[in-house]
Amino acid sequence: MKRLLFFLSLVLTAATASGQDIIKGDANNDKTVDSKDVTEVENHILNQASGKFVFQNADVNSDGSVNAADIVGILNIIIDKMSIHYNRLLLTKKDGSVEAFDFADKPVVSYSGNDLVLTTSKTSVQLPVYLLQKISFDDGGSK
Repeated sequence: MKRLLFFLSLVLTAATASGQDIIKGDANNDKTVDSKDVTEVENHILNQASGKFVFQNADVNSDGSVNAADIVGILNIIIDKMSIHYNRLLLTKKDGSVEAFDFADKPVVSYSGNDLVLTTSKTSVQLPVYLLQKISFDDGGSK
């Protein structure tokens, strides 16, 4: 037990000494949770992460890994907290088609198996992740 407490003390001291605040969802450590963080996690999953990637911030659900479930978490953070900056969520498929979801319809993102599930007050769409090319946000311009 003493060893465990000592180890935890070292970990906490190291974390405090680094001076880095953990902001869940802020995968690129720019102190803001936005669409850039979604891209950063997507790149990490594809083994193309930039030098800005912060694992602790990207692991939104704190399960020890960064995966599609964390993208879902970041999307929901953006929808819940940042919707004043964006009008809608855009899912661009590999075939070039785009699914748009207005924030006014209160979209909720979840993950089921290998599918991204997006539910609004008007509709529910389930898309296999492998069909998605890009997830982005519209700030008021045209689609």
